[in-house]
Amino acid sequence: MVARSPEVAFKFAMWFWKTEVGPSLRLGFGATTMRINGIECGGMSWNAEAMQNRINQYLEICKWFGVNPGKDLYC
Repeated sequence: MVARSPEVAFKFAMWFWKTEVGPSLRLGFGATTMRINGIECGGMSWNAEAMQNRINQYLEICKWFGVNPGKDLYC
């Protein structure tokens, strides 16, 4: 149903953001990553590259906008 309806997909995304992601934003990028895609977390060798790629992209975007990336980048 979510995949077939843009309206349902948007509502689901908003619900997920408000209930799962939003509360962790104040805890740093690592906590946010854990909420969105926890499979990248946990220190397993097969997911370390994915986590590092996500952090590198985040740092690059922060640099573009001239904002401090904060601390706690790793989950």
